[in-house]
Amino acid sequence: PSACVKFFKVDKRDDSGQPQCVREFKIFGEEIAETPITCFAVMEDLSMLACGLQSGQVLLFKGNLLRKTRLVGSATPPHQVIECGAPLTHLSFCQKHELANSKEKKSLTLYSYDQES
Repeated sequence: PSACVKFFKVDKRDDSGQPQCVREFKIFGEEIAETPITCFAVMEDLSMLACGLQSGQVLLFKGNLLRKTRLVGSATPPHQVIECGAPLTHLSFCQKHELANSKEKKSLTLYSYDQES
């Protein structure tokens, strides 16, 4: 079975009484071998999803995660693959607004566990 991400509306129910699934997409495609996902992070505005893998890779998906049209990444190569080299244990996004030039900056923080320490 291939890993996938599902988004639910917990305030709406389907015919069986379960939360309504509004979006589903596969994480791995033909270009990336499926490996255990050890952590993930989602931007608060649902514009990016990062999946940290046991292999030390981070798969970064960009786009409107709830939109019905194809995401940049989903079930095709992710928008960006970051190589860390060690299994990832935590991912987090940081979003800053700079008032001086009205630009928004987004960053991704990676944490890995070094077994040799």
